Amino acid sequence: MTLEAIAQTVSRSRRSTADFVADVVRAAILSGQLEAGERIIQEEVASQLGVSRQPVRDALRRLEHEGVVIQSLTRGTVVRAFSLEDIEENYSLRIVLESVAAQRGATTADDALVRQLQRYNDDLKLAASESIASEILTANHNFHRTIWLAAGSPILVQFLDRLWVGFTVTAPLSVPKRMTKSLSEHAGIINAIASHDSVAAEELMRSHIDSARSDYEEGLPMFKRS
Repeated sequence: MTLEAIAQTVSRSRRSTADFVADVVRAAILSGQLEAGERIIQEEVASQLGVSRQPVRDALRRLEHEGVVIQSLTRGTVVRAFSLEDIEENYSLRIVLESVAAQRGATTADDALVRQLQRYNDDLKLAASESIASEILTANHNFHRTIWLAAGSPILVQFLDRLWVGFTVTAPLSVPKRMTKSLSEHAGIINAIASHDSVAAEELMRSHIDSARSDYEEGLPMFKRS
Protein backbone atom coordinates (compact mmCIF):
# COMPACT_ATOMS: atom_id res chain seq x y z
CA MET A 1 0.00 0.00 0.00
CA THR A 2 1.35 3.43 -0.93
CA LEU A 3 0.87 6.68 0.95
CA GLU A 4 -1.60 7.70 -1.75
CA ALA A 5 -3.73 4.66 -0.97
CA ILE A 6 -3.58 5.32 2.78
CA ALA A 7 -4.54 8.95 2.14
CA GLN A 8 -7.80 7.79 0.60
CA THR A 9 -8.82 6.33 3.98
CA VAL A 10 -7.95 9.45 6.02
CA SER A 11 -10.46 12.24 6.56
CA ARG A 12 -9.36 15.77 5.64
CA SER A 13 -12.35 17.57 7.14
CA ARG A 14 -11.86 20.53 9.50
CA ARG A 15 -8.09 20.12 9.67
CA SER A 16 -4.92 21.64 8.30
CA THR A 17 -2.78 20.04 5.63
CA ALA A 18 -0.15 19.29 8.29
CA ASP A 19 -2.77 17.40 10.33
CA PHE A 20 -3.70 15.38 7.27
CA VAL A 21 -0.08 14.52 6.44
CA ALA A 22 0.61 13.52 10.06
CA ASP A 23 -2.42 11.21 10.03
CA VAL A 24 -1.32 9.54 6.80
CA VAL A 25 2.29 9.01 7.88
CA ARG A 26 1.20 7.81 11.33
CA ALA A 27 -1.21 5.34 9.73
CA ALA A 28 1.57 4.10 7.45
CA ILE A 29 3.77 3.48 10.50
CA LEU A 30 1.07 1.74 12.53
CA SER A 31 0.12 -0.49 9.59
CA GLY A 32 3.73 -1.46 8.92
CA GLN A 33 3.88 0.32 5.56
CA LEU A 34 6.76 2.32 7.06
CA GLU A 35 8.94 0.02 9.15
CA ALA A 36 11.04 0.71 12.24
CA GLY A 37 14.31 2.37 11.23
CA GLU A 38 13.03 3.34 7.80
CA ARG A 39 13.93 6.81 6.56
CA ILE A 40 11.10 9.25 5.78
CA ILE A 41 12.05 11.59 2.95
CA GLN A 42 10.13 14.87 3.01
CA GLU A 43 10.22 15.35 -0.77
CA GLU A 44 8.79 11.89 -1.40
CA VAL A 45 5.97 12.36 1.10
CA ALA A 46 5.11 15.75 -0.38
CA SER A 47 5.10 14.33 -3.90
CA GLN A 48 2.97 11.29 -3.04
CA LEU A 49 0.39 13.35 -1.16
CA GLY A 50 0.38 16.31 -3.55
CA VAL A 51 1.31 18.90 -0.92
CA SER A 52 4.17 21.35 -0.37
CA ARG A 53 7.15 20.55 1.85
CA GLN A 54 6.19 22.92 4.68
CA PRO A 55 3.17 20.94 5.95
CA VAL A 56 5.27 17.78 5.67
CA ARG A 57 7.94 19.36 7.88
CA ASP A 58 5.25 20.45 10.35
CA ALA A 59 3.72 16.97 10.33
CA LEU A 60 7.05 15.25 10.98
CA ARG A 61 7.78 17.62 13.88
CA ARG A 62 4.41 16.64 15.36
CA LEU A 63 5.17 12.94 14.95
CA GLU A 64 8.57 13.48 16.53
CA HIS A 65 6.86 15.08 19.53
CA GLU A 66 4.54 12.05 19.74
CA GLY A 67 7.61 9.84 19.74
CA VAL A 68 6.87 7.74 16.67
CA VAL A 69 9.73 9.20 14.60
CA ILE A 70 13.16 10.47 15.59
CA GLN A 71 15.83 12.62 14.01
CA SER A 72 19.07 10.91 12.99
CA LEU A 73 22.20 13.01 12.45
CA THR A 74 23.11 10.97 9.40
CA ARG A 75 19.75 9.87 7.97
CA GLY A 76 17.27 12.61 8.83
CA THR A 77 13.79 11.55 9.98
CA VAL A 78 13.41 7.82 10.64
CA VAL A 79 10.66 5.65 12.12
CA ARG A 80 11.41 5.02 15.78
CA ALA A 81 12.15 1.43 16.76
CA PHE A 82 10.53 0.02 19.92
CA SER A 83 11.13 -3.33 21.56
CA LEU A 84 8.48 -5.18 23.56
CA GLU A 85 10.59 -4.43 26.64
CA ASP A 86 10.37 -0.69 25.86
CA ILE A 87 6.60 -0.95 25.65
CA GLU A 88 6.28 -2.91 28.90
CA GLU A 89 8.53 -0.55 30.84
CA ASN A 90 6.60 2.49 29.63
CA TYR A 91 3.25 0.98 30.56
CA SER A 92 4.55 -0.18 33.96
CA LEU A 93 5.64 3.34 34.84
CA ARG A 94 2.43 4.88 33.53
CA ILE A 95 0.33 2.45 35.59
CA VAL A 96 2.04 3.60 38.78
CA LEU A 97 2.07 7.32 38.08
CA GLU A 98 -1.33 7.73 36.43
CA SER A 99 -3.10 5.71 39.13
CA VAL A 100 -1.56 8.05 41.73
CA ALA A 101 -2.74 11.04 39.69
CA ALA A 102 -6.29 9.65 39.54
CA GLN A 103 -6.33 8.98 43.28
CA ARG A 104 -5.18 12.51 44.08
CA GLY A 105 -7.46 14.09 41.50
CA ALA A 106 -10.50 12.37 42.95
CA THR A 107 -9.87 13.86 46.38
CA THR A 108 -9.95 17.46 45.09
CA ALA A 109 -12.32 17.13 42.12
CA ASP A 110 -15.00 19.74 41.53
CA ASP A 111 -17.86 19.94 39.05
CA ALA A 112 -15.71 21.86 36.54
CA LEU A 113 -13.14 19.05 36.43
CA VAL A 114 -15.83 16.41 35.91
CA ARG A 115 -17.42 18.43 33.09
CA GLN A 116 -14.03 18.87 31.44
CA LEU A 117 -13.29 15.15 31.57
CA GLN A 118 -16.72 14.33 30.15
CA ARG A 119 -16.21 16.82 27.34
CA TYR A 120 -12.87 15.28 26.38
CA ASN A 121 -14.36 11.79 26.42
CA ASP A 122 -17.20 13.05 24.21
CA ASP A 123 -14.57 14.57 21.88
CA LEU A 124 -12.84 11.20 21.78
CA LYS A 125 -16.05 9.40 20.90
CA LEU A 126 -16.81 11.87 18.09
CA ALA A 127 -13.27 11.67 16.66
CA ALA A 128 -13.44 7.87 16.76
CA SER A 129 -16.79 7.84 14.95
CA GLU A 130 -15.23 9.93 12.17
CA SER A 131 -11.88 8.06 12.24
CA ILE A 132 -9.86 11.25 12.62
CA ALA A 133 -6.56 10.00 14.04
CA SER A 134 -5.06 13.32 15.12
CA GLU A 135 -8.23 14.28 17.01
CA ILE A 136 -8.43 10.84 18.65
CA LEU A 137 -4.89 11.25 19.99
CA THR A 138 -5.52 14.84 21.09
CA ALA A 139 -8.78 14.06 22.91
CA ASN A 140 -7.26 11.02 24.64
CA HIS A 141 -4.22 13.04 25.70
CA ASN A 142 -6.42 15.88 26.95
CA PHE A 143 -8.46 13.45 29.04
CA HIS A 144 -5.45 11.92 30.74
CA ARG A 145 -3.47 15.13 31.18
CA THR A 146 -6.44 16.84 32.84
CA ILE A 147 -6.28 14.16 35.53
CA TRP A 148 -2.53 14.60 35.92
CA LEU A 149 -2.97 18.34 36.43
CA ALA A 150 -5.76 17.75 38.94
CA ALA A 151 -3.27 15.81 41.09
CA GLY A 152 -1.53 19.11 41.85
CA SER A 153 2.03 17.81 41.34
CA PRO A 154 4.14 19.55 38.66
CA ILE A 155 6.83 16.88 39.01
CA LEU A 156 4.29 14.11 38.37
CA VAL A 157 3.12 15.94 35.23
CA GLN A 158 6.69 16.32 34.00
CA PHE A 159 7.36 12.60 34.36
CA LEU A 160 4.14 11.67 32.57
CA ASP A 161 4.80 14.13 29.76
CA ARG A 162 8.06 12.27 29.14
CA LEU A 163 6.30 8.90 29.14
CA TRP A 164 3.34 9.96 26.99
CA VAL A 165 5.10 9.35 23.68
CA GLY A 166 5.32 6.78 20.96
CA PHE A 167 3.40 3.61 20.36
CA THR A 168 2.02 3.21 23.87
CA VAL A 169 -0.52 5.99 23.32
CA THR A 170 -1.60 4.98 19.83
CA ALA A 171 -3.35 1.76 20.87
CA PRO A 172 -6.82 3.18 20.11
CA LEU A 173 -5.67 3.70 16.51
CA SER A 174 -4.07 0.34 15.94
CA VAL A 175 -5.87 -2.28 18.06
CA PRO A 176 -9.35 -3.38 16.96
CA LYS A 177 -12.12 -2.63 19.49
CA ARG A 178 -9.66 -0.86 21.83
CA MET A 179 -11.45 2.47 21.37
CA THR A 180 -14.80 1.09 22.57
CA LYS A 181 -13.14 -0.29 25.69
CA SER A 182 -11.24 2.95 26.32
CA LEU A 183 -14.40 5.05 26.19
CA SER A 184 -16.13 2.74 28.66
CA GLU A 185 -13.13 2.67 30.98
CA HIS A 186 -12.87 6.47 30.85
CA ALA A 187 -16.53 6.72 31.84
CA GLY A 188 -15.88 4.60 34.91
CA ILE A 189 -12.94 6.79 35.90
CA ILE A 190 -15.08 9.91 35.49
CA ASN A 191 -17.77 8.46 37.74
CA ALA A 192 -15.23 7.59 40.43
CA ILE A 193 -13.71 11.05 40.33
CA ALA A 194 -17.15 12.69 40.40
CA SER A 195 -17.96 10.63 43.51
CA HIS A 196 -14.62 11.57 45.15
CA ASP A 197 -13.91 7.85 45.42
CA SER A 198 -10.13 7.99 45.38
CA VAL A 199 -9.70 4.24 45.87
CA ALA A 200 -11.93 3.38 42.89
CA ALA A 201 -10.35 6.11 40.74
CA GLU A 202 -6.89 4.69 41.41
CA GLU A 203 -7.95 1.10 40.74
CA LEU A 204 -9.88 1.96 37.58
CA MET A 205 -6.99 3.97 36.13
CA ARG A 206 -4.58 1.14 36.90
CA SER A 207 -6.94 -1.34 35.23
CA HIS A 208 -7.45 0.97 32.23
CA ILE A 209 -3.77 1.30 31.43
CA ASP A 210 -3.04 -2.36 32.09
CA SER A 211 -5.92 -3.33 29.80
CA ALA A 212 -4.51 -1.09 27.07
CA ARG A 213 -1.08 -2.66 27.53
CA SER A 214 -2.47 -6.18 27.21
CA ASP A 215 -4.59 -5.36 24.15
CA TYR A 216 -1.73 -3.50 22.53
CA GLU A 217 0.80 -6.29 22.90
CA GLU A 218 -1.67 -8.90 21.68
CA GLY A 219 -2.70 -6.73 18.74
CA LEU A 220 0.79 -5.94 17.53
CA PRO A 221 2.73 -9.14 16.85
CA MET A 222 5.72 -7.10 15.67
CA PHE A 223 6.53 -6.58 19.36
CA LYS A 224 6.30 -10.21 20.38
CA ARG A 225 9.43 -11.69 21.89
CA SER A 226 11.15 -14.23 19.69
